[in-house]
Amino acid sequence: MRTMNSFTIKDLENLSGIKAHTIRIWEQRYSFIKPSRTDTNIRYYSSEELKKILNVALLNKYGFKISHIDKMADGEIREKILSLNQAEAMQERIVTVGGQRHILPSPFFVLATQNPIEQEGTYPLPEAQLDRFMFNIPLDYPSYSEELDVVRQTTTHQNVVLKNILNAEQILTFQKVIRKIPVADNVLEYAVGLVSRTRPNTDRATKEVNQYVSWGAGPRASQNLVLGAKCYGALRGKYSPDIEDVQAIAGLVLRHRIVVNYKAEADGLNVDKLIKTLM
Repeated sequence: MRTMNSFTIKDLENLSGIKAHTIRIWEQRYSFIKPSRTDTNIRYYSSEELKKILNVALLNKYGFKISHIDKMADGEIREKILSLNQAEAMQERIVTVGGQRHILPSPFFVLATQNPIEQEGTYPLPEAQLDRFMFNIPLDYPSYSEELDVVRQTTTHQNVVLKNILNAEQILTFQKVIRKIPVADNVLEYAVGLVSRTRPNTDRATKEVNQYVSWGAGPRASQNLVLGAKCYGALRGKYSPDIEDVQAIAGLVLRHRIVVNYKAEADGLNVDKLIKTLM
């Protein structure tokens, strides 16, 4: 038999402000956790009461809710709570642990991997979480020559010495330089127009989007298209990005921000193919 453990009580404390030491779980079907209700410093909650309290906090702060309080320790909420810290780190550059906020150093960024197989025990990130990632970069099998190099380097004894290419201050300087690069109005309009065409049942939506997309990209996609185009153009010696630079990185920016429906899957249309129809 399971009940809410200290992990989820701490999560409840962090999210709702209820102190963990004042919480006792009252669930009559669990005979072994029937505490005395005479302690005035303790407040007793049923699992449904805890679920409602936690859901209000989760919806207000992160936009999702849980389904079963007694399953939280087994997977659903554990994965989501862990991803909340990731989202907080990515968006606010802080991490909250045990009710205390820790400011992250700059520069800071998050890299995440997603395995297309063996998904048991893992849970897909909500769309609001995925939206915080600038790029979604697909990684396929290495080429024959690349795999040969990997095998050569990893099956012999080598003394590898890593060398720093950039320090933190230089990275921050380059980030500031990128933001200072000017962008022509027609490039901005193209980037925002491209994103707006991914949103079904809107004035700019294409026929394919209305037919195959259930959710389109948000404003972060437009921001990252422009920033990505600035970087792409700067790496190629351009003083200002053009539409071709936007198109070059559009797939990486949009592919995790567009949700296709079952019709697209039935017709063999994936997100990458759909994005190509928009450019």
